[in-house]
Amino acid sequence: SMESEGLYEPLTPAKPDSEAHGARSTRWCYLVGFLLVIGLAAGGGIGLAMTVRQKPHEVGLEEYLVKVDEFLDTRPRQTFMPNDGALLQVFGPGSFGGGPCGKYCHLQEPCPFNKVRGLCRFDVYDNALASIYYTARQNFQKAKAILDGFLYYMYVKRQETNDKVTCGPEQGLPSGRMLNLLAASYTSARVIPGQYEGEGVADGAVDAGNNAW
Repeated sequence: SMESEGLYEPLTPAKPDSEAHGARSTRWCYLVGFLLVIGLAAGGGIGLAMTVRQKPHEVGLEEYLVKVDEFLDTRPRQTFMPNDGALLQVFGPGSFGGGPCGKYCHLQEPCPFNKVRGLCRFDVYDNALASIYYTARQNFQKAKAILDGFLYYMYVKRQETNDKVTCGPEQGLPSGRMLNLLAASYTSARVIPGQYEGEGVADGAVDAGNNAW
């Protein structure tokens, strides 16, 4: 009857099985997605913390300078001078290459620079820079050894002088000693000061640049 119909509200029709399954799947996807986001966030935070904690070591200036120290310290030195004076050998095995540019960086190592003589170069310019470097590094004893090598070639006894390149008291030299200018490059073989050719000289050219350094 109409009264009986007004006493009760009609029931909501039941959803088909396919719709109920879809709703459950949607909720499950939301849950999985939420957990995945939380997991990624947690993993990212841990990864960031590990990255900060294990930050790759950055090479500093001192480490580069130590490499230069080691290179200079392992260069062969002359052995015939008094007072432990000696110039350092340039070029030869152990030299640094020219970098990662293929054949253009494959630098030759001219040591010996003369296959017949079988000797290597001990350049004045390079040694002057090495002595300046050692001084800047406060390694004064090694700088002094190079400078003593220069003094060996520069100051001579009168009987060893070369009239063409020797200055002395007659020219107003303040020290009152006999002085020769340095040649461009020497070898490991002994040569008396004032000589610019022979086994002990790699390059006998005398120029202001090398002597100025």
